[in-house]
Amino acid sequence: MNREQTLHALGLGPLWKRRAPPEQFAKGVEAAVAASPVRAGGAAELRPSGEVCNWLFVQEGPVSHAAEPLLDAMLAAIDLKRGQGAQGVRVIVLAAEALNDAAALKTALERYQARLIIALGSGVAKALLGTELEFESARGQVLERQGIPLIVSYSPDYLLQNLPKKAGAWADLCLMRREARRLLD
Repeated sequence: MNREQTLHALGLGPLWKRRAPPEQFAKGVEAAVAASPVRAGGAAELRPSGEVCNWLFVQEGPVSHAAEPLLDAMLAAIDLKRGQGAQGVRVIVLAAEALNDAAALKTALERYQARLIIALGSGVAKALLGTELEFESARGQVLERQGIPLIVSYSPDYLLQNLPKKAGAWADLCLMRREARRLLD
């Protein structure tokens, strides 16, 4: 009996399982990382399309392992957590190519019918808004993407490298919470 068979016999099979074949994802989308990714060597659980969510956090590139606890703390600060079904919290990760490809970006966003979009990072904000914008001036206000409210904030990885920006991130979180109460209550 080989190692895999032994582990399977003991009920210790794989800890994660890909839910959809990669070809079903839009060109340039690295993964639609669900709110509660299943971790096994850094792999993320992939969810099928058509899910509805209230909160859609969009990040360029994967959240580093070091920044994941910060992302969880940011969500907890506004009474959310990844995997919270009733709240519909989703985090999607887009490759840089998807940010520059309008069709791929549209496909990725259509996977979820979000009521509030949070752009984490300047590259994501520019791609979602379709304009060249000054990142700092876009923060602190509720913008729109095709009629859906959009709030711009720092990515968790950026915050780990720029600790003084955490105060601004807190202000963004407070704005997110106020806007969500207005939209979702």
